Amino acid sequence: MTYKDALKYVEDNKYRIGTVDEKDFIVSQLLIVPADKGYRESYLSDFFQSPHYRIDSSVLDGHDVEVWAIDTSHLDNANVLFYNKLA
Repeated sequence: MTYKDALKYVEDNKYRIGTVDEKDFIVSQLLIVPADKGYRESYLSDFFQSPHYRIDSSVLDGHDVEVWAIDTSHLDNANVLFYNKLA
């Protein structure tokens, strides 16, 4: 998926934020991440260290990406990222 397609997907699926997904966690945020595993690890490292889990995802333009629904409460409380790949 392109970054532009992912932005549209996130916009069309904002209604999911605050809902409980099929894995029984609350969707806190929709996150665009690199599809490439190596680049994703670096990207997520920056994401975890950023205030309020916000980083400029425009650096993903030109890369294949995925959209994840994440539960930041588990990340805050147990330092574990639960996610569900949406697209």
